[in-house]
Amino acid sequence: MHAELKSDVKRISPKSASDLSPAAKWLCWGMLAAVLCGGCGFVYKLIEFAHEALEAESASFAVAPVAVYVLVALGFVSLFAWGLLRGQWSDIEGPKVRLLEQEEEYDRAGI
Repeated sequence: MHAELKSDVKRISPKSASDLSPAAKWLCWGMLAAVLCGGCGFVYKLIEFAHEALEAESASFAVAPVAVYVLVALGFVSLFAWGLLRGQWSDIEGPKVRLLEQEEEYDRAGI
């Protein structure tokens, strides 16, 4: 059974961008545009909030929670960038195959 799973995993390969259909390419570009628009809206509101917090005393109560939120978000982005630069997502299917191979070795050894 494990050999069957291993052979299935090896047959699956990710498509490159040139293999995508025109509809899939449009969908990817549309999703990218939506994410960028949402990000621009978030940055705009954050700048607007900062401007309002500096001018009015009424909005200063939320400065600390927003600052903490921004620091936590920067931390997650930093961790994601670190993992991306270190190649953590370059071989997503490999650990699954290695686990099955190791299990087969344990079965043969009687462990």
